Amino acid sequence: MILFYNSKIIIESLTTDNKLIMNNDSLISSMYLDPEINIGVYVIQIQGQNNPINVSILDPYENEISKSTNYGDSNEERFSINKKGIYKMKITNTSGKVTQINYALGYMPN
Repeated sequence: MILFYNSKIIIESLTTDNKLIMNNDSLISSMYLDPEINIGVYVIQIQGQNNPINVSILDPYENEISKSTNYGDSNEERFSINKKGIYKMKITNTSGKVTQINYALGYMPN
């Protein structure tokens, strides 16, 4: 099932979007997650090479539970869902230029 809402696409257990992000700007994507369903996953695809993008996953209490720096192509990271609630993915552009980013947040597909 695919649902369209604004510029977001929700595909079963993932919420996806793509954005242009300015240098030193951040964007946040969020989704309600439940540990009884599955583990969490995020996927990020960066247009262009050597464009460093920092990604942090925050739990419902705003604790950082995962952090990585991505440099291009596609990257996928899994993370533990310990509590029910809204999990956030914070993406920060540190590349020095405007960068196109495709991203997804949600449950690891079965």
